[in-house]
Amino acid sequence: MCQDPVSGKCGQSAKELIRRGEGSLDEEGWYVPQSRTASWRSFSAASRSWCTRACRSRDAQIGSSSSCAKLVGLHTVLYCFPEDNSSCIKEVRTGTGNIFLFTLLSFISVCTVFLNLLVIISISHFKQLHTPTNLLILSLAVADLIVGLVVMPVNIMQLKDSCWYLGKMSCTVVLVFTFVSVSASMCNMVFIAGDRYIAVSDPLLYSTKVTVCKMSLLIILGWSCSLFYILMYMYFNNHLLQYQIMSRCHGECILIIKSSWATVDLVISFLCPSSVILVLYSIIFILARRQAKAFQKLKMTNDGLL
Repeated sequence: MCQDPVSGKCGQSAKELIRRGEGSLDEEGWYVPQSRTASWRSFSAASRSWCTRACRSRDAQIGSSSSCAKLVGLHTVLYCFPEDNSSCIKEVRTGTGNIFLFTLLSFISVCTVFLNLLVIISISHFKQLHTPTNLLILSLAVADLIVGLVVMPVNIMQLKDSCWYLGKMSCTVVLVFTFVSVSASMCNMVFIAGDRYIAVSDPLLYSTKVTVCKMSLLIILGWSCSLFYILMYMYFNNHLLQYQIMSRCHGECILIIKSSWATVDLVISFLCPSSVILVLYSIIFILARRQAKAFQKLKMTNDGLL
């Protein structure tokens, strides 16, 4: 039941099984048993060559109960959906190191949810905290809460088990949540830098320039722009609508990013916001230093007069 790589012909037993639908040939022409307990694809080139020699010399029944997996002592291959022929290979990560990593990440996720909920409840409940700056902190806490509540648990599960069991649309929804939370966090940090710049550069008119109503509208605009950008990003990378979503096998949740969009996203989501934040905080540092020197001069003058 193995193919002769020289003649390119299968043995009669393999042909019969393929005809009855109990097996097939993969892209390289090797027989794959329907049971998939020892998939031929998982064999190394050396193992396949060894099996071919064994098949020729000993007339071994490759793929059956006396399969090549038995001859070379290969482990059974697990699949995400054993009943599906297009299922992905399942990789379960165990061991002391992995258990410690999962425990640590789970603890961080719980702390992220708890602490951000504390910030959200505190700012929402106490009217004294309803200031423009605190609204930005509230918006940032919401973005971090999504990360701790949705993004981190899903990724922790995928670290433990490589399979995706929730379907294609759920994969898209999780990716949207992930990208929107990151994009909104970056947007909020830009707004915070702008808010601090106005507060330092023009402190007397800050309360008239920056109000709770204006800041609320700005936050809504930031979240809306982030969501719109991510939806466009997912659409043009063919991972938004049901008919667009493609995967190499059943049980996979990955986003294949086009090179052009990788460059665009790097500029829009990282380089531009980071540059704005660095520039604004550099100006804030210069203004604060200048004001500190002016205050020190004024103090020395007053001390001299006294």
